[in-house]
Amino acid sequence: MRTSLGKHNNFLLWHAKAISAGIAIGRAKAMANAAPVGPSVQELRSAGYSFSAIANELKACRIPTARGGKWCAAQVQRILRWTT
Repeated sequence: MRTSLGKHNNFLLWHAKAISAGIAIGRAKAMANAAPVGPSVQELRSAGYSFSAIANELKACRIPTARGGKWCAAQVQRILRWTT
């Protein structure tokens, strides 16, 4: 006798794979977007700049974010995480 639990487990497995694939794609895009500014951000951070100061420096240099928004400290932290 077949139960609906088998179908449910198949769906959960498919869903987990889909989420993993989506995360991997998102991570790859993030790393590609971070690559051009990564060395500059790392250099400023090693010079003792805070995350906010680096964000202000990127704004002053008119370096756009990946989506064209404004830089903030959290974005700078992510750039460092993805490029180191």
